[in-house]
Amino acid sequence: MRRRTAKCRVVRVKKSQRNRRHYGLQQQQHQQLQQHQRRQPPQALPHRPQVPHQHRAVPHRPRVQHQHQAVPHRLQVQLRQQAARHHQQVQHQLLLHHQHRVQAHRQLAYVTTVAITSNACTSGWKGATILYHCDNCPDIMPYAQYAYTYTAIVNRTRIAFAFREDNGCFALDTITVRSLSAPGIELTANGDFETSDLTSWTYCNPNGASSAGAVTSNSDNFLCINAILQAHTGNYFYYDGAVTNCDYLFQTFATTVGAAYNISYWLFNEGSSSPSSADVIISV
Repeated sequence: MRRRTAKCRVVRVKKSQRNRRHYGLQQQQHQQLQQHQRRQPPQALPHRPQVPHQHRAVPHRPRVQHQHQAVPHRLQVQLRQQAARHHQQVQHQLLLHHQHRVQAHRQLAYVTTVAITSNACTSGWKGATILYHCDNCPDIMPYAQYAYTYTAIVNRTRIAFAFREDNGCFALDTITVRSLSAPGIELTANGDFETSDLTSWTYCNPNGASSAGAVTSNSDNFLCINAILQAHTGNYFYYDGAVTNCDYLFQTFATTVGAAYNISYWLFNEGSSSPSSADVIISV
């Protein structure tokens, strides 16, 4: 075993010597090739003549005239249906907006009586309930609807409006009072002032205020500061711009004790933040 190992070692030594000789020969050949390349003169690149650029004319393409084709009948029907649906959606959104606005102004008026200023107009009024009140009233443009629910305490009830607007005017229209049990029956008379006067109403001006309330027509084109007043519905409305003191407009209607009633009216105001007040009063 020892002799075989020694022979293997000798063979390995001989192989390594042969590899070194072969590597040295390759290095020598590589160096000779580099020296030969250095002695050769550099070769010039072949000359390439410049070819002038030729502009090619773009072929003319005639314009294609679009021909308006008639819309098929079925497509016309679909377009009309889409327009109708869009119109219905817009109307529905407007209705929701209107209901939301009415709901914002809606208040519940129960039998909570308050004392009111007694004068030549209000003397003897009892059981007063203030449905609406404002001092230095904000502008209300355009008309806004105010609605309330009231429970009657007697068989005869009064609704009254008191306005003062030193520099501007109120407009009142479309007053309605209806029982919840019979909503189709209107209990007030001439609530839209379409008689062109104050028929069925009582007007009172205890202090002789100027620019007092009166019924006005659309055709009058009544100018209030910057707005031309018009009726909310119909051709007539109640205008009031009483200066310094309030004037009153009221009417009584039949009621049933304990029955609930819907009271509604439309109000407009342009006052430029001038001294003003408004009261809507239910009394007996």
